[in-house]
Amino acid sequence: MKAVVNSESLLLLYKLVKDGKYKILVKGGSVKLIVEDLDELYQVEIAEPYNGYKEDGTLTIPTEVFKLLPKKTSLIIEDEVIKGMDQEIKIDIEQSCIKEIHVDDEKCINIPNFNKLIECKFATAKELTRPVLQCICIDKNNMVALDGYRMSVRSNKENITDEQILIPEPIVKLLRYFTKSDMATIYQDAEHIKICIGWVSIICKRTKELQFINYESLFPKEHTTKVVIDAQMLADVCKKVTKLSNYNHGSDITKFNFGKGSHLITKIQGLEYKKYFKSIKEGNDIEIAVNPKYLVEALNTYKGNVTLYMGTNIDPIIITDDENKKDLVLPIRLMRNEK
Repeated sequence: MKAVVNSESLLLLYKLVKDGKYKILVKGGSVKLIVEDLDELYQVEIAEPYNGYKEDGTLTIPTEVFKLLPKKTSLIIEDEVIKGMDQEIKIDIEQSCIKEIHVDDEKCINIPNFNKLIECKFATAKELTRPVLQCICIDKNNMVALDGYRMSVRSNKENITDEQILIPEPIVKLLRYFTKSDMATIYQDAEHIKICIGWVSIICKRTKELQFINYESLFPKEHTTKVVIDAQMLADVCKKVTKLSNYNHGSDITKFNFGKGSHLITKIQGLEYKKYFKSIKEGNDIEIAVNPKYLVEALNTYKGNVTLYMGTNIDPIIITDDENKKDLVLPIRLMRNEK
C-alpha cells in the first residue's frame, strides 16, 4: 500500500478512541483512517481529502505507534513503514480484521446549529439504568436531552427532521471534541446511524428498541413567579457554593429566596452562608431548594439575562432565553425539619 497521511489526523483518531483497533485503509482512490472500539459497538472514520500518492492496501496500527508520531507533518505510508521527515516506524504485526460499516447515504438530515445540540449533552444520564436517557433526541425542530433531574432543549427555527431520531450514547460521548462545529449531517439506514462532522464520521448501531420520553409533557403549563437575572452572575454564585460544599463534604441543597431581597442560603457543617444578588421578579415570592451543580451546568450555556419561570416550590424550574433555549431543573423536596 501507499498513501500520504497527515499526522494530526492519526493523532485525532487516537484522541477520539483511546482503546480500540486502528487501521489505515486505501481503497478505490480514497484514504480512510478507521478505529473500532474493542466492543465493536461503533467506528470512527477520518477521510484524508488531499492525497495524490496512493496504492490500495491496509495497515493495522498498534497503540504504541501514536506515542511516536510527530505533530503537524505529512507521513508517507509504504507497505508496513510509516515515514516522517527524520524517522521511520516499521510495523511487523498481524493485521487485525475491522469490518468497515457502510451506511446508506440516501436518507440524511442536516443540523445547521450543531453546536447547540452539543450544548444539550450535559443533561444526558451518566448511569446505565435507563439507556434511552444517555441519548440525545432530535424531534422535529427540537434537540433534547434529559436525565430525570434536569432537561435541556435547543430549538431550530425550522424543522430538522420529520421523524424522531435518537443519537446513541457512543456518539454522544464523543461530541465534546466538536464543540466548535456549526454543522453536521446525519445518515441512517435500517441498522446504523452515521454522523459526519467535517472529515470525521462516527458510526454505530441504531437504538431502535428505545423510545424517548414524552419530554413536552414535563414542562409546567403555568407559572406564578417570573425572575429575570444575569446568567453568569447566578452561575458564579452557585459555583462558589458548590466548591464550598465539595470541600467540606456538605449538602448539595441550596435554598433560593426570590422576594423583596433575592438571596440564597446554604448550610455546611455548622455554617450558614447567605448571599444576596440582583434580580427582577414578577408574581409571587417563592423559596425553592435546588442542587446548585445542576443550575451551574444549565446556566453555563447562557450569556446575558435569563428568565426563570416557577410555580410552587416542588414544580420544575424553567430557565430560558425566551427564544430558542430552554432548560428544566427539578427542585429538591425538603423534609419538614430542613425548611
